[in-house]
Amino acid sequence: MTQVSAADNHTITSLQGRWRLQYNDRPLAEASPRGFRYSSRFGTTRRLPDGGTLQRGQIKQVVLGWQHTDESWHLGLVLDADLSSERGSRWCELVHWPDPEISVFQDLAQSTGQRLAQSLGVPFYVIPPQPVEKLISIRDLPDLPLQFGDWQMERVSSDKRRFIIKRSSSWMVRQLTSIAWYFFWCLVYLAVSTATLVSEIALPRTGTLIPNPEWLPYLGIATGIGLLIIVLFRIFHAFTSIDRIYIDGVRGEISGKRSKRTRWSVSRMDLQSIFVSEVVKKRKAPPPTEYGELNLHLGGGKFQFVLIQDTPENNDAVPQPSVEINRTKGLHEVTRDTVHTELQAAAVYISETMGTVPVWNDIRHG
Repeated sequence: MTQVSAADNHTITSLQGRWRLQYNDRPLAEASPRGFRYSSRFGTTRRLPDGGTLQRGQIKQVVLGWQHTDESWHLGLVLDADLSSERGSRWCELVHWPDPEISVFQDLAQSTGQRLAQSLGVPFYVIPPQPVEKLISIRDLPDLPLQFGDWQMERVSSDKRRFIIKRSSSWMVRQLTSIAWYFFWCLVYLAVSTATLVSEIALPRTGTLIPNPEWLPYLGIATGIGLLIIVLFRIFHAFTSIDRIYIDGVRGEISGKRSKRTRWSVSRMDLQSIFVSEVVKKRKAPPPTEYGELNLHLGGGKFQFVLIQDTPENNDAVPQPSVEINRTKGLHEVTRDTVHTELQAAAVYISETMGTVPVWNDIRHG
């Protein structure tokens, strides 16, 4: 029997083709040629199907990779397309090993992953560490919290691996004010138009742009109904749209939520790059941001929308880079050395937490 320890009091044992994961000596999961069985607690935390079993055909491969943001080796499963679509992620992490030196636990983690793959009868793949020199930067990112439009990004754990982006309460106040204003005019149009139809008020004979003044009450009712539709749409949007984005470097996942309900999630395995789209004033320095968007590129022309910054920011409080900023229209790579807006800084924080995926700035001139 082979026994291996991992982070957070996890233990892995291997014996006669079986691979077993335990937490504080309590069984969590077991892999064998028949598939992957797991406890209800394990399945809940990793959003796996009820029933406690993954068939071998649902597991495409076992993957081990070293992530520089937490300086750890991560071992997990890559799941098939149907199950990935159901749970919102292909990646299912099992255990990790903190290893700042990279080589201390590399052989141990690799042999553990190989035994897991052999137990399941699936391929095993190792993602090699990226060269350290590519990750070094002399420039620090702006300190958290970051504020961009109605959104604020802050850290939620001391290990610098979990962040949250929350929408401010002022956004909801503006939405409710707008709803009340549209509803007021909806009542005005409906009341005046209805009163005109049921009363003996004479309609104007001249000074209107329509050929028949008798159409005016009906146009007023149509306008009122249109305003009511806008009111209903804004109410729906205000109470159903995403108000929190969680960035979890431990699980390798970015998710958008409304209260406690997850609306979408993207795993580290699916994330190709991060796009920051900004409309800027070209001739001012630092260039003010008139409008901004944050999107996750999933490859194959697919994107996951994250948030909109629809209020202008002058960026005066953001430390500006020593290198010259490229303000030309088009696509430019964003690094620590070129970050000059808080929205860009948020994208780089996310990138480094998720394994240093590329960040691109799509610049447009306002």
